[in-house]
Amino acid sequence: PTAHREAGFVFAFYSNDHLPMHIHARKAGAVCVFLLGETGVEAPSIRENWGMSRADVRRALEIVVANQEKMIAVWKAHLG
Repeated sequence: PTAHREAGFVFAFYSNDHLPMHIHARKAGAVCVFLLGETGVEAPSIRENWGMSRADVRRALEIVVANQEKMIAVWKAHLG
């Protein structure tokens, strides 16, 4: 399911995804995976990068941080 779209990025996860909570950010054929952390406890962080530029990784991380609570809520609604 798609959790968020912004600035040309699509933030999604797989319906059979695994813990820890994470989100896949896609843009222009590149993918970066961010650990979502826990709202108010730990900040999101990068886990893996497949071809995304440093600038896009930074921008995607900013978006994940700004939307952490929403992305966690979507994850929990779909995957418990």
